[in-house]
Amino acid sequence: MTSHRKPEDDPARGLPQEPERLREYARWEESAAGDIPGLDFEKLHAELQGKLAAERGPRAWLRSRPTPVRALLAGLALSVLVLATMAIWLRPDFEVYPQGRMLAVLISIAGLIVVELVLVLWPLQLPAAPRWLMIAAVVGAPIGLLFWYGAPPAHTDHPRSIAPTAPLVMLAGAMRCVIVGSAVAGAIYALVRSLDRGGADRTLLMAACAGLAGNLMLQLHCPVTAPAHLVIGHLGVVVLCFGFAAWLEREKRA
Repeated sequence: MTSHRKPEDDPARGLPQEPERLREYARWEESAAGDIPGLDFEKLHAELQGKLAAERGPRAWLRSRPTPVRALLAGLALSVLVLATMAIWLRPDFEVYPQGRMLAVLISIAGLIVVELVLVLWPLQLPAAPRWLMIAAVVGAPIGLLFWYGAPPAHTDHPRSIAPTAPLVMLAGAMRCVIVGSAVAGAIYALVRSLDRGGADRTLLMAACAGLAGNLMLQLHCPVTAPAHLVIGHLGVVVLCFGFAAWLEREKRA
């Protein structure tokens, strides 16, 4: 039997999604068809052409952009988020918040977002990213946030930075941050999912990226420094994003 070299994609990751890779896959299928008894190449070819024809619309355009362009679009969206928050919705205690700690928190969250984006936008022509790295990136998101949110309060020098002691009032304030942060996370998730070319299941990575983006905005907006508020109201956004990702996975397999 003649040996035909398949285009470089991992079968476990599924069929390549962008048009140029689909065409390469079609050429490989055509060359290999004669070696597989009973293979209906015409049917396979028609299905493949259907996939190519379906690559239309804004999402198809975004997914077809080169990886550097997709990364630039994601970075631009996050930059707009940060600048808009600082210009319109900056936390009232910004002047008294320890600047060293503020910078460290923002850099650590931004660094985690970069790691998530690199893995989400991983080019299909490259070997798949190690599974352990993808797991570490997902787990690292809540752990990195918990490191800061579980630490002693950054300061208590502003009246709005002190969380109410009444449990229900404190919970209500935390829920407001969950709602605001989740709205931002949802918008970033939709963008990142539109930039994803498929080929591997990156739902949890996209959820982690979106949850971190929500926390980046909350760090610049919310003046409360109490650990309980930060864990429930800010870290809760990441937990909610993971829950949404798990629901999506269950729906896909149903």
